[in-house]
Amino acid sequence: MKPSRLPALAALLLALPLCAQEPKSPLPEAKAQPPGAFAIECQMVTIPGKLVLSLVPELNDEAKTAAAFAKLQGMIASGEATLTAHLSSQGAWNQKMTSESIEEVRYATEYEPPQLPSTTPVEPSVEVLKNWPLVGIVPTAFETRNVGQTLEFEAGRTADPKVVVCNYVAQHVRLEKFVKIDAGRLSNGDRLTVEQPYFTSMKDQSQVTLEHGRPKLIGVHRLPGQESVFELFILTVRVNAKAP
Repeated sequence: MKPSRLPALAALLLALPLCAQEPKSPLPEAKAQPPGAFAIECQMVTIPGKLVLSLVPELNDEAKTAAAFAKLQGMIASGEATLTAHLSSQGAWNQKMTSESIEEVRYATEYEPPQLPSTTPVEPSVEVLKNWPLVGIVPTAFETRNVGQTLEFEAGRTADPKVVVCNYVAQHVRLEKFVKIDAGRLSNGDRLTVEQPYFTSMKDQSQVTLEHGRPKLIGVHRLPGQESVFELFILTVRVNAKAP
């Protein structure tokens, strides 16, 4: 009977130096982010034209602004008005910031002209017409445009801690439709066309003084192609008293 090798193997293992595992370094503690100096929001709301004459003056009257804004929120809840955008962000004093909700639309801007056959058959037959080369217009260059709502802003302090001065650009770009543009005519009379996007834009850019918690009407726009529908742009700022 062969002697067991287990005692020798155990002795060898005991003789090997033990490799101490390095202690894992603790994860760095998350640093608390400083609070935003202010919060700003921009509502874009479409309303029927019949309500503009009564609601807009109330929104512009400081004594009636709060009640008019509450009425508008009730109209949104009931479906009488439509909230098309509610952009919201926090910021620091005197820093340019952007809040947006957009979609990129890519469209062709340059095309390669159609290539026509250099010769045509004297007596075209059905087979010749079946094998006639395809005549097409190939796009060669493209551009991209942002469609949606954008708010660019920069706010600064005033002597009153509850009042800020704000430079802003509020914009709503819509892709309304694609339109066909004439690009030539074939020998059989058929027209060649290319489709191009048709955009509309509503934009307000200015400097305004905003009071903490008081909504401010900054724009009234009639929707292109809709005589009886308007879109309102409303800014509201809330100052964080605890922020530096």
